[in-house]
Amino acid sequence: MGTERAIGFLNRHLMTGEKIGLDTAPLIYYLNRQEPYYETCVELLKRIEFGQLRAVMSVVTEMELLARGSVQGKLQAINDVEQLLRRLRSLRILDVDRTIARRAAELRARTRVKGLDALIVGTALTEGCRRLIGNDQEVARRVTEINYVTMDSMLEGG
Repeated sequence: MGTERAIGFLNRHLMTGEKIGLDTAPLIYYLNRQEPYYETCVELLKRIEFGQLRAVMSVVTEMELLARGSVQGKLQAINDVEQLLRRLRSLRILDVDRTIARRAAELRARTRVKGLDALIVGTALTEGCRRLIGNDQEVARRVTEINYVTMDSMLEGG
């Protein structure tokens, strides 16, 4: 039932061609086939793969994804991340430049979100995204400059 609500959310709220920001959680959930999120992540990533949505993510997110495989000592996990990122043709991975760093610093000073989270949000804001999809309740609560959509709220139909 939650997956149907989440896909309904995608259909109602994400317009074809819209540019969204991606936080780390949807990618981790997809790679780990983590329920109850997996099917929603499949649908979201398909839309990015086939160009229905344009997405941006910070190189910080890539680092977080790759570090999980390195810590676990699994070369396959690292390969899975690299293959996924290559497959998502409508995804741009952005380096942290001075503009993003300054935006993140302002955000961090005002909201007290963690530094890496501020860089992820700052990337999406700098790129003009209206939404950032993740699952960090604290970021969703503290950051008001962008509509931070949690996977949990999507499953609730939110």
